[in-house]
Amino acid sequence: MAFGWRNSSGHGRRCDAVPSTLSSPVATLLAGGPTTVHRVRYTDGTSGSVGPEERREQLEELTAHVRRFAGKEPFRPGDRLIPTSQQSVAGLYRPYRQ
Repeated sequence: MAFGWRNSSGHGRRCDAVPSTLSSPVATLLAGGPTTVHRVRYTDGTSGSVGPEERREQLEELTAHVRRFAGKEPFRPGDRLIPTSQQSVAGLYRPYRQ
């Protein structure tokens, strides 16, 4: 998985990429949200749960990876960027309530 940027070194008018491979369990953990608890089954037949603490650990690893990558050279955002919305993201979010 790459995070929105593609390495521009010698590639003309491209943008930078952060190469990172997230396993399916890690991607699920990160996508689940800060309070989600996932039930997991291990290959040895046992089961357990992973949640906020494991997610926080994965986010810290991912943050360190991006910082190491970003420390090598400046990012190039790319061409034909879409202007940002004047409306805040918080204004677009509507939580589901029953």
